[in-house]
Amino acid sequence: MFDKFVRKQTERLFRGGLKDRIFLQAGLARANSFGELDTLFVGSSYAVYGIISDFWSYSLNLGGISQDFYYAKKIIENIHSKTKRVVIICGYYTPYIDLSSQKKERENLVGSVYWPVFRDSHNWNDPSDNAHWHKQYRYPVWLRRICERKLYQYFYRSNAWFDDVVRRKGDFSLLPDELRENLVVERTNVHNKHLKYKASFEENKDIVKCIKEITEKRGMELFIVIPPFTREYLDRIDARYIKDSDTFYRVTNTYDGYIDCNKIVGYTNDFFVDADHLNDKGAAQFTKDLKWILNDRLS
Repeated sequence: MFDKFVRKQTERLFRGGLKDRIFLQAGLARANSFGELDTLFVGSSYAVYGIISDFWSYSLNLGGISQDFYYAKKIIENIHSKTKRVVIICGYYTPYIDLSSQKKERENLVGSVYWPVFRDSHNWNDPSDNAHWHKQYRYPVWLRRICERKLYQYFYRSNAWFDDVVRRKGDFSLLPDELRENLVVERTNVHNKHLKYKASFEENKDIVKCIKEITEKRGMELFIVIPPFTREYLDRIDARYIKDSDTFYRVTNTYDGYIDCNKIVGYTNDFFVDADHLNDKGAAQFTKDLKWILNDRLS
């Protein structure tokens, strides 16, 4: 009962990335408590929404609502348990992303999540810890500490970003056609703007090469996975992303482990909460499909 109370309170009380930070800290501690991990999932919100780690034995999902290749690398570096495979779940635009070089992202995400955990701000020269409770809720410090501790304990036990309290709510197929189209246009317009970050694209080549070297040195299999998206999203995302992805992963020597699930499976809109994130039904199906795909690759 108290766990549910804490979950409900933290959804509205924790400011920005505070919950993300606690989730990551608890996940790292849990991962390093295992003698051996089968699969470590990292990556962006596509990992958070797309993977149900309970479907995999001795596996953890340390994806974040926003996570670039640099901080995926930091997570991998801080996993000390013997790990069989690492799976990075990301979008077509991820090679162009550097959270630390964009003002809003670095203040809301690097300052809230990754700087407090790793004390590494990447390309942000003047980092600040932004992981705090929302100012409008003036609860006493002792109550905040109890909630933070209870949430940490909950995440440590469950590794579940989503549960009975916080769900992947929504069915994209139920939206009116005009609204669904407008949401797709809005979403892809935001993503297509990242093509201009050429310097980040080049730096991420080196970062992914480094991830490849780390995993090879430690005997881990590395997979980089593009999850399923809605047909409307795929029709509107800039085609240069898909072409660049093939080039990017070939140059970084990770193409053998690169899997674009949109070339293998197709999900209808009722599997999605929005244009590019899976709902509960979609996450269950994708987790099962990905397990089959990876096992097929390894057979």
